[in-house]
Amino acid sequence: MERYVFPRIGERPVSEVNTADVLEILTPIWHVKAATAREVRQRIRSVLEWSIALDMRADNPCDRVVPVLGPQNDIVTHRQALPHQDVAAAIETVRNGSAQPAVRLAFEFLVLTAARSGEVRLATWDEMDVAGRVWTVPALRMKAKREHRFRSAGAPSRSSTRRGRSATASRSCSRCGAGGRSRRPRCRRCSSTTRSPPLATASAPRSGTGRRK
Repeated sequence: MERYVFPRIGERPVSEVNTADVLEILTPIWHVKAATAREVRQRIRSVLEWSIALDMRADNPCDRVVPVLGPQNDIVTHRQALPHQDVAAAIETVRNGSAQPAVRLAFEFLVLTAARSGEVRLATWDEMDVAGRVWTVPALRMKAKREHRFRSAGAPSRSSTRRGRSATASRSCSRCGAGGRSRRPRCRRCSSTTRSPPLATASAPRSGTGRRK
């Protein structure tokens, strides 16, 4: 707003802003800086909508300028991602750089948590559970407006190590219980040739007392 809007209509009452003013602001950047132009139009429109709600004007010229400006054919260019195997070297480069200590630590914290830069820059100590190695970002600071927790990627806990070690060993046939930690021969459903009788059949009580005819 300070760069594109205020020099043109910053001192003018909202009731006097017209379509020509909005076009003069947006035309130079509509195709050159497409994303910036859309944001500028959105902010102008929000101010004028506020003035309409207060009966300061009757219409919003931002709603009529898009057909005049034409479609934006901007090409989205994504930033190149750093290969995973190069992340450690990048962090080490930043550590040995000339930036302020707070900047270097914030960069490393951002990489380790995969958080947004604004979430890292505005983090407070009361969001940090140092003992539990958990950072809880309140909903008000999240883009999705939902509380989010970042767990530190430190040494794995004993329970998670146990779960990872026994992931394949605990798999068993859901039908007969063969395989996994049991010493039963593995059934065909567990990619072998010997099959144990289904546990459900062996243990299920018979219904009725008479002999089937």
